[in-house]
Amino acid sequence: MSLEGLRIGVTSHRKAPELIAALERAGARVRHGPTVGGDVPVPDDEIVADTDAILDASPHWIVASTGVGMRLWADAAGAHGRLDGLLEAAARARCVARGPKATGGLQALGVRPVWSSQRQTDADVSSWLAAHAIAGDVVAVQLHGSAATPAAFAAVARVGADVMSVATYRHEPPADLEPARALIAMILDGVLDVVVFTSPGAARNLIAIAAQQGAEDAVIEALQGQVATAVIGPVTASALEETGIPAWITPTRHRTGDLLRTLGTWAARRRDADVRPALQLLSAASAVRTPTGVQVDLGERSFAVLAVLARRPGVVCTPQQLLVEAWGHVVPADPSAIKHHIARLRRKLDGTGVQIHTVRGAGYRLEAAERP
Repeated sequence: MSLEGLRIGVTSHRKAPELIAALERAGARVRHGPTVGGDVPVPDDEIVADTDAILDASPHWIVASTGVGMRLWADAAGAHGRLDGLLEAAARARCVARGPKATGGLQALGVRPVWSSQRQTDADVSSWLAAHAIAGDVVAVQLHGSAATPAAFAAVARVGADVMSVATYRHEPPADLEPARALIAMILDGVLDVVVFTSPGAARNLIAIAAQQGAEDAVIEALQGQVATAVIGPVTASALEETGIPAWITPTRHRTGDLLRTLGTWAARRRDADVRPALQLLSAASAVRTPTGVQVDLGERSFAVLAVLARRPGVVCTPQQLLVEAWGHVVPADPSAIKHHIARLRRKLDGTGVQIHTVRGAGYRLEAAERP
């Protein structure tokens, strides 16, 4: 993998040193402009108060959202004499996890999850719980950062369960905004090739900081067609898409190493092809806008399938990946559902210059004709 000469902006905070070192080893020229600060633990008295309420309610379910959050919960409980009670509650409850890191975090309580979300989203966990919890169940949720709220689990409350929560850390904004402002200036000047985002907060905060300077629209326009965006996964991609910015580069797995390899593939492709995103995703309307400006309305599930492909133009996505990202825990028993949705999407996209190619034995790839 070579990123020789590629000019890359990095918005991360916690992952920045490792990411920057890897990018520079591959030959990239990196500018760091963090748009998020560190993860700051919530004061122990707040964690203890939430813990006491949860222990008194004897939860039937415990939701682990992040590894670091679960470890902070166990540490605070241990420091204030609540660890034995928390361990006993976890042993009695059915525990679920929002992905592999959260699964690792549950080890701090000595338990394993009965289920873990492959999509790694609150929405997937909430939907799964809504199908398994019953009226009167108590569901205790470890929230992840300041952006997460119990409202994400409204579907669980609607079945009659009592949703409780504990926040163990918060995302702080950068203490110094000047590096982020300098990064924004480089985006506007077109002196960056790619901006990398490894969290939804980093994506949203970039636009918020640009808005403070009156440059929100200009930054969005630059990231739509001039400076590429690279994201760690579909949750971060969705945060960009909320503002009208497409995810140009998304790895097939939510790992830093996969992101670097995907960046290398993109850098090689752009020498010979137009690598701008073929479609603008309009998630609120379950629709896409083509390079010619035509809006194509899709059903919710077909939109979800197309979004997986659109975030990875030119990359082969396996049927299993399409199933997991588009359906989450409700993956259909019949995998031919993907074929039906692909056929429907091809009919909808006919004449737009955007095509879905079948790669025999591997999966599907989205390609766009040359723009006019």
